[in-house]
Amino acid sequence: MQDQKEALKDYLRGMNRHNRTALVQLIAVTDWRGIAQRELERRAGLVFQVINDEVMVAIAKGEFDVNQAIAEVLGG
Repeated sequence: MQDQKEALKDYLRGMNRHNRTALVQLIAVTDWRGIAQRELERRAGLVFQVINDEVMVAIAKGEFDVNQAIAEVLGG
């Protein structure tokens, strides 16, 4: 966990050197957990860019459980 915290601080130090104004503006942000969750979901959604429309429709209809499919693949 400490490595991840240091990675964040390293990034923020870079912002401080190159765009301090933007870093100062980030102090006003209060929902970092929510922002991080939405970003994780956005990144997960990028997987769907390569899935064909028929599979996407089936997922949208609830015909396929993506988490179950992931678990089955990971389980071998």
